[in-house]
Amino acid sequence: LAERWLKSRADETDENLKLPAGIDAALKLDAFYTQAIGADAAFVKTLDFALIKPEGADMAIARLGGWTQDVGPIYDQQVIVTLVKGDRVMIAEAPAAPAVPKIAACDGLWTAADAAAQKFQEAYQASELKDEKSYDAANAAWEKGDADYRACMGERLPGDAAFPALLAQAQALADHMAGK
Repeated sequence: LAERWLKSRADETDENLKLPAGIDAALKLDAFYTQAIGADAAFVKTLDFALIKPEGADMAIARLGGWTQDVGPIYDQQVIVTLVKGDRVMIAEAPAAPAVPKIAACDGLWTAADAAAQKFQEAYQASELKDEKSYDAANAAWEKGDADYRACMGERLPGDAAFPALLAQAQALADHMAGK
């Protein structure tokens, strides 16, 4: 079933809905989770966990991220684990426990980007929505701020005291899914 679904997504003409036909490549993309288990929001990864593949599993992937309809920090993070075992693909999602901490340096990156974007947005509004350069600059600032924030979290969160518990949560989900 997963192979057929991925084949249909690989043949998709809308680039926003297109996925690779191979399960290995698809499981590494936010778009896979958005389309496979998302309802009304996109999944955006904060980081990938390095799991110990449970015995009997062909593949185990765990991600920390959140569901969103906009750019910027997502404070309500989820642990998503995907396990491939034979011809079965299982996906589990659970609220991150403990909650993912705010990291001041990362929040600062987003705050600065948002402030810059707001200035461009104000110029766009003042032009009565005619200054496309300001509009594009605002969106570019938000997109870059979002990417910088996520990169910062991916780099710094593994050094935070909460990280071992988050990794243990992901590993426990994978082990449970594998039948341990």
